[in-house]
Amino acid sequence: MRISGFAALGVFLLLLGWASLSAEDQPASSEAGVTSDAALSSEPAVTSEPASEEPTGEKAPGPSEPAAEEQVRVLTLAEAIRIAHQNNLDYLREIEDVYLAGLDLRLTQHEYGPLFSGSLDVGYQGGPGADEEASQDLSLKMTQKLPLGGDLTVSGSSSGEQTFSSITESYSSSLSVSLRQPLGQDAGRLVYREDLTEAERALLYTVRNQELYHQSFSIDVASDYFRILQRKKAIESNRRALALAEWTFEQAEALRKLGDTSAIDVSRARNSVLSSRDRLNQAIQNYELSLDRFKQNLRLPLEERIELSEEELTYQPLEVDLKEAVQIALARRLDLLNARDQLDDARRNLTLAKQELKPSLDFVASFTLPTDTGDRFGRQAWDDPYFSAGLELAIPFDKWSERTSYRRSYISYLRERRSLARKIDDIIIEVRSALRDLQKSETSIEIQRLNKEDTEKRKESAEYDLLLEVGRRSTRDVLEAQEDLFDAEIAYDEAVVDYLVAKMNLKKAMGIIIIDEKGEWAK
Repeated sequence: MRISGFAALGVFLLLLGWASLSAEDQPASSEAGVTSDAALSSEPAVTSEPASEEPTGEKAPGPSEPAAEEQVRVLTLAEAIRIAHQNNLDYLREIEDVYLAGLDLRLTQHEYGPLFSGSLDVGYQGGPGADEEASQDLSLKMTQKLPLGGDLTVSGSSSGEQTFSSITESYSSSLSVSLRQPLGQDAGRLVYREDLTEAERALLYTVRNQELYHQSFSIDVASDYFRILQRKKAIESNRRALALAEWTFEQAEALRKLGDTSAIDVSRARNSVLSSRDRLNQAIQNYELSLDRFKQNLRLPLEERIELSEEELTYQPLEVDLKEAVQIALARRLDLLNARDQLDDARRNLTLAKQELKPSLDFVASFTLPTDTGDRFGRQAWDDPYFSAGLELAIPFDKWSERTSYRRSYISYLRERRSLARKIDDIIIEVRSALRDLQKSETSIEIQRLNKEDTEKRKESAEYDLLLEVGRRSTRDVLEAQEDLFDAEIAYDEAVVDYLVAKMNLKKAMGIIIIDEKGEWAK
């Protein structure tokens, strides 16, 4: 087909415009104008006449930009997690639970040390026709638990009486030591340490549960963080899509004036501008809403300007061997350590319940050193000491309660053993599933990367053919290629986010996510 001079001149001008556009590495910058609704809606859908108005140069909509004097706070992922932990109410409750468990342990440890007590009684009695008397009684006592379940008690007492009518005084004192050592059901170091062991385990479980909560909470915060970054990149992609749609609309208008395209193609290009603008506005709304909710979760002021670091949204492959991952998980998972310790607790309780079936037999002994009664305090002479020793046996006529307790303890032990086996299987399945999700995400990233490269080539080819080989490609081909490209870009970003979340879930399944005492995430 022979091209007229006017047509050749028109194509030459279009080539110049396309060349300058390529020099900027995209057909239109992010500051490209948005076609106004009034300009686009003023034309009919299909017409053989040139458009009465061109798209105007309005600035493409974007997230609300802070004023020049306002500071924008850039949050890294580690900072976001730290702030979330510090401001989260559940975190404060976890800290309080650990503190309370520590208090219980400290109290129990105190009870295993020497305990001192004392009392002082002072009295007076008298009345008409009665002698007036005063009395004083002082007693001191120290008790100590013994490693085999016994109790040692050392006590001392002193008393005095004064009769005012006869002006007499009398004082006496005594020192005694007593021992009670179980030989039957309450004997042994296991019984002696039971209260202390329970308090230690309670604190250990509380600390581990707190760390498990931190891991899950940190993954939730990080997932929200990555999703917000993905929505921000979606805004950039939609803004470029809008600029390309406007550029395509302008080219279609120019070609229609030259008679080289149809009014239908111009209408498609116009509709593409409107659709791109709507998608951009929706992307901005989704981003700002998710950012507000993120600030709410972090308990930050909603009016505070924050931005998330885009450096966190990077793809870094993680090489993990399945066998090694399972071994690490079985060695480091805190919930598995809890399950193993709970089985030990059940085994220990079973041993204690079995020991309760024994008769109660105690060895008791005492030694007392008294003083004579003296008329002056401190002048009492030590009297002859006396001591006693013996055995106390509780005859077990009825052990029904103890036997029932033993049966319950045995069933609890069997349940904990099955629970541990089930927990191990669940962890292995969880690690395998998390690793498969990670591998699937890696494959998805590669597929979306290739898809993005292919759609980029198709878009460039369609735009080139639209300019140089009029009639071979239509505006519809260009619009479809552009839409496929930006869909591929968004799909690639979503695949990267899915991969990052899958990697965190795998680390959690392996038990290698660590939150330090400041609430910061050690990667």
